[in-house]
Amino acid sequence: MFKVGQRVICVDDTLLPHSDPILIYPKKGQIYTVRALLVAVSKYGVYLEEIVNGNVLFDIEPAFHSIRFRALDFAENICEEIEQEQEELVEAFYGEGYISTTT
Repeated sequence: MFKVGQRVICVDDTLLPHSDPILIYPKKGQIYTVRALLVAVSKYGVYLEEIVNGNVLFDIEPAFHSIRFRALDFAENICEEIEQEQEELVEAFYGEGYISTTT
């Protein structure tokens, strides 16, 4: 099961025959952040930070089925965090707008 705040990648963006054309759907290969979970019996859905459809179906926001997503690899998340921290440290040390001559 995913956790709120976890980054996931969409692996299946196939629309079902009864898909609502007014909704915004995740795209295969795109990375999203889990905003909330919807747990129902043996299945669960995810709400995404990057997609908010609002209360369009019976005054509730529809969730996306969790099988359409996979968690991002732990190492990939760590690399992104290290890169972000490195950028913040360089900016703090050299000031905003610093351009590295080594890249």
